[in-house]
Amino acid sequence: MNKSIIFFGECMIEMRQTADGGLAQSFAGDVYNAAVYLKRTCPNIDAALSTCVGQDKMSDAMLNAFSAENISTDLVIKDTVKIPGLYWVHTDAAGERSFTYWRSDSAAKCNVAHVTPAYEELLANADMFFFSGISLAITEPSLRDAFWQMVKNMKAAGVKIVFDPNYRPQIWSSVEDTISEYKKSICLCRHRITGYRRYGNALWYR
Repeated sequence: MNKSIIFFGECMIEMRQTADGGLAQSFAGDVYNAAVYLKRTCPNIDAALSTCVGQDKMSDAMLNAFSAENISTDLVIKDTVKIPGLYWVHTDAAGERSFTYWRSDSAAKCNVAHVTPAYEELLANADMFFFSGISLAITEPSLRDAFWQMVKNMKAAGVKIVFDPNYRPQIWSSVEDTISEYKKSICLCRHRITGYRRYGNALWYR
C-alpha cells in the first residue's frame, strides 16, 4: 500500500501580467505547491488536498488542476456561498516579485466548519498530515479550537503531524497570536520543516 499524505490549507487563483502585456492565470498556494512538488518527485506517494472551494467555474477549474497533478480531491469541500481567494503578482524591473491579495472571504478560511465525523475518519487513515503557518493564519479564529481537536484526533490515530512555519506577518492579528498558535503546532508535530523553497529541492526536516 502506498504511503499517503494530506495537505491542509489554501489554494488560490494566481494572476500575473505576461511579457507581452497580456494576462496569465494559474493556481498556487504554499501547501498546494508542496503537494505538486511531492507528486512530481515521488509519484508513488498518495497526496490529497484538504481545503474548501466554491461551486463556481474557477473552483471547478482549480479541481481540474489538482487532478491533472494527480492530487486527490476526495477531501475538497465545496462551500455553497464562498469562493477561492485570488492574488496578483507584481514583478518590478529587477525581477523582484510582490503580491496583492483578495482572500478576506476565501472559502478555505472556513474549511474546518464543514468537517464531519466521516471526514475526520478519512483524515485518520492517512500516514501524514501536513499544514503550514499560512494554513493556521487563514483559519478563522473561531474555528481554531476545532482545528486543534481535529489534529489531536489524527495524532491519537497514529497520523504523523508535519508543520511548515511559513510565517507571513501581514495575515496574523499579532505576533502574540502567532507565537501561541505555533507553540501548539510544535507540541503536536512529528517533524518541523526548517527550510522551504517554492521551486527548488524543497523540504528539510529537523
